Amino acid sequence: VPHPCTVWCVATLANGDLVTGGSDGQVRIFTADAARMAPQVVRENYLEQTEQVRLAIANKASNSGQQVDVNKLAKIYEAPPGNADGDVRMFNKEGQAWVYQWSSLSGTWVEVGEVMGDGGKEELDGKLYDRVIPVELEDPSTGGLRKLKLGFNNGDNPYLVAQDFVSKHELSENHVQEIADFV
Repeated sequence: VPHPCTVWCVATLANGDLVTGGSDGQVRIFTADAARMAPQVVRENYLEQTEQVRLAIANKASNSGQQVDVNKLAKIYEAPPGNADGDVRMFNKEGQAWVYQWSSLSGTWVEVGEVMGDGGKEELDGKLYDRVIPVELEDPSTGGLRKLKLGFNNGDNPYLVAQDFVSKHELSENHVQEIADFV
């Protein structure tokens, strides 16, 4: 089920409906029962929002580097269960490479996003990353800017990346959401 944000949790309700909670603070319920569905205009607006987010992510992507051979990937509808909660893998979804994360709670693969290609690795602190981005924060002790670098790999959980970064640099937890949104 596509989302216009990062999905934090997924659960199945007793009636078979699926409920999700996301980084945008919204709880969403998905149902196959027409009697419980949102009005058509609401559903169309939701699909439009998710498509806008997908396009924004696609526009950020680099087209350089080695491409994934989607024909060598297992089809998502044939995907075996993950090895552990949070397991991340690529699958073939309708001829496109997509990243999924295993949710032990729901027993399903949760869609993370479309694979956008490899722009080459960059080194930071002796480790190779898919992306290294500059982060500039106001430093209240000096009144200037604190210039840091954040490294992460495609498929990393943005919230874990942000939390690790905040912890490493002894920053306020208030920065986690902002950093995760940027990642």
